[in-house]
Amino acid sequence: MAAQVPALLHPGPKEVLVVGLGAGQTAGRFLVHPSVERLDCVEIEPELSSFVREHFEAEWMDDARFRLIVEDGRNYLAHTDATYDIISLEVGQVFRPALASFYTVDFYRRARRRLNQHGVLAQFVPLEMFTRDEFRSVVRTFLEVFPQSVLWYNRSELLLIGGGVDDLKLSASRFRRAVTDGALQQDLDFSYWGGSSNRMSRPDIFLAGFLAGPDGLAGLAEEGRIYRDDLPLLEYATASGRAIHLEATVELIGGFLEPVEAILSAPMDGEETSRIRSIQRRNLGNIVYNLGARYFNGEGVPQDDAEAVRLFRLAADQGDPTGQANLGNMYKLGRGVSQDNVEAHRWYDLAIARAADETRTLSTNLGDGVAERMNAERTRTLFTTYRDDLAERMTTEQIAEAQRRARQWAPTVGP
Repeated sequence: MAAQVPALLHPGPKEVLVVGLGAGQTAGRFLVHPSVERLDCVEIEPELSSFVREHFEAEWMDDARFRLIVEDGRNYLAHTDATYDIISLEVGQVFRPALASFYTVDFYRRARRRLNQHGVLAQFVPLEMFTRDEFRSVVRTFLEVFPQSVLWYNRSELLLIGGGVDDLKLSASRFRRAVTDGALQQDLDFSYWGGSSNRMSRPDIFLAGFLAGPDGLAGLAEEGRIYRDDLPLLEYATASGRAIHLEATVELIGGFLEPVEAILSAPMDGEETSRIRSIQRRNLGNIVYNLGARYFNGEGVPQDDAEAVRLFRLAADQGDPTGQANLGNMYKLGRGVSQDNVEAHRWYDLAIARAADETRTLSTNLGDGVAERMNAERTRTLFTTYRDDLAERMTTEQIAEAQRRARQWAPTVGP
């Protein structure tokens, strides 16, 4: 998404600059767009290119349009005469040396001078790296140079995309390409949550990635301060314990969600708008769910069952069925809450009702929760209802395991 969204917001990008090679996933995806004539990638680490070629899909690096520039990204943008339709900043971990300097108003002003008319700049914004107030300030600083900007969902690694004085809109023709172009559809054939029925190639799922435009971002950032080269506050950030601020930041964003019409050049009907709004909320809920899973597993945060339960409940309130299902698991196991089979079954039912087409995503819970019913008839009914969907979305081994667990409680469940 870090490549596809800015490429679709631009009317027809030809020259693209990516700062930070990483694993090459963003840079390579710009080449899916046939309008791109030149792809420059600035990377300060000279050995990274060979590492990417050895360990990741890297055929795109042999494309004649690609050029690797071994240089510091800030220095390159300060001294080059080249201009671009898109500048994509693939840096984000501000606790690493000098990376905070990519979030200052001074840097953004230099970068803007390297944009062609109608050019856009995309900034990678990993929420886990910022406190809520730091995130406000990141947005406020960005808006100072790019007042016409949008915030786009990309799990917890959001995208800030700015277009200078131009009003950023997804035109009807560009959106039509997103949902009809074969190569682009193939590249968008993945899902952040919900399995194959919620792939990014679906128009409503793609559009629900839009979270806020200029008005919402201005409100969100109103109390933020502007980061400058001579006041490098983010340089003092540390990696330890920063994920604990993620919930507050997601809550802040949720308060400034904007309807998808703000990004579209053509209106949508009310029913479609309502469905997209629901998916926007679920996107935020999934961020909270993933944080709850980290507390459950003790990954990057202290292991804390009670905190996991609280976050699963918040995710469930945002309509996230995985949060609902895992909240059911917590009640079933008695972790972080008193053991309660009735309450566990209630959350399992809510999860299935919410995500009848996402059985593979909830497959573990089908075995451990839904199929593990004291009521055998209820188990048979549920398993039969979703058996066809299981056959389409689960491997043979997963189906067999779900059946095995179901038969522990209802021996007559069919194959």
